Amino acid sequence: MDTPSVPAESPSTPPPPPPAASTPASGATQWARGVPLSFGAVIICFFFSFVNLSCQGTRLASLTGIQLATGTQIGGGTDMFGGQQQKKDVKPEPLAALALAAAVGGLLLSFGGAKTRILTVIAGAAGAVLLLMLKMKIDRDLTKMAEGQGLIQVSYGAAFILAIILFIVAALISSGVVARILGGQKSP
Repeated sequence: MDTPSVPAESPSTPPPPPPAASTPASGATQWARGVPLSFGAVIICFFFSFVNLSCQGTRLASLTGIQLATGTQIGGGTDMFGGQQQKKDVKPEPLAALALAAAVGGLLLSFGGAKTRILTVIAGAAGAVLLLMLKMKIDRDLTKMAEGQGLIQVSYGAAFILAIILFIVAALISSGVVARILGGQKSP
């Protein structure tokens, strides 16, 4: 019986590397995948209601994050007595625009690997701080506008709260990766 001959490998040829799918992903890499998801979810939150304005229980307006960032008009319908409301311009809010820019920038930076991790942390933290500053500004502006009468109430939508939480999550995940890099352990 003839046995098939297998060509001998030369000793100078290294063995081929194992396929990428067979190597287990490190914990840092698995967590790092959550960063672009978090920033992407923040951007989606901007398309939903951020702020709801009401007067004595009657809803006056609901503004999305995009409307706050770019400006819009509210009103124009009928009031509670059947009269016609005037349209009022809502000017673009720079804090909302900067928070949206932080989300978009954070999303783009999250694909940059280990070199952009610290910038991703900054984008996440800055976005959360900007939205909290926006909340304080809206509350302060409505207090001045109502002249202490408390006629207009503001409530913040779930998308606004979720956006703040997701900014913080993105910053925390990124900072964990940065800590591993700075501690001497390289992230893939």
